Amino acid sequence: MRKTNIGFPYPVLCSDSNDYTESYFILNADKDVFTEKGKIKFELSYALKSDGLQNMIKDKKAKTVLFLESIESSYRKIIDFESSEKISVEIDVSFLANTLRVKALIVSCTEMHNFSFTEHNKDLFGSFEFTIHKGDILAISNLFEIPLKGIDPLENKPSIFSIRPEDSDTTIRIDLLEDNDKINIWLRRDLHILYQDLREEPAIRMLLTSYFILPALIEALSFIKYEGPNGDNEDIISRGWYQSLNDRLLKLGIKLEEEFSITSVANRILNDIIQEGMNSLKHIKDNILTGNA
Repeated sequence: MRKTNIGFPYPVLCSDSNDYTESYFILNADKDVFTEKGKIKFELSYALKSDGLQNMIKDKKAKTVLFLESIESSYRKIIDFESSEKISVEIDVSFLANTLRVKALIVSCTEMHNFSFTEHNKDLFGSFEFTIHKGDILAISNLFEIPLKGIDPLENKPSIFSIRPEDSDTTIRIDLLEDNDKINIWLRRDLHILYQDLREEPAIRMLLTSYFILPALIEALSFIKYEGPNGDNEDIISRGWYQSLNDRLLKLGIKLEEEFSITSVANRILNDIIQEGMNSLKHIKDNILTGNA
């Protein structure tokens, strides 16, 4: 569990701010996370102490939602608690990778020009009334991080990609046939050391996926389409990486032989990694390069 740093021009109920007094908004895990039939499942509930926010929810002027995010696989989703303080969640693990981040939010459903509660910190705000708009975040719970070790964004199996070092003058080499279950991406040893260092930063990790995984996936898909089971390499159907990719293509309704752009297919399989890579670059530009990170 981790706290969430915030900064809003109006009071927000959050564990690491003192905008509210004698109030709280806590997300609790009611059951342990488990997987079943390719889905990750868990149950959550929230506890809220704030008369103002509770009345807004009761009057349909605000609602509680659950925000879920797996940065490495570009998965993001918001689920409405509706009229309950409990929620059951199940997600196809093929959409996730490494870590699932979960937090609850209370969101305004209307515009208010007199947003002021008795539980607002009078030492900070006095009797000042704020204006809030539809969609504004009014409260943020604690953050849960659920590790998903061994889950690949392509399928509920160990990753089909293996990025490994080798002593070579070649910067990068992709091999589809030397390993039965993995697509091996061989990096020159000094480059692999740099890769291991850079991947610790989430925003850069997404860029590394577009640098290394995307071209490897394009090469694998091209091999399947032009030289695969219908050509001279029909034995690849027994390989784990082929089965994972083939299952993913079936789920997406993609017939590879009918697709003109292999790059477009690879981008779809990786949940629009091109867009996420651009988002990562923007994050680096807006935060890291300007010294705000």
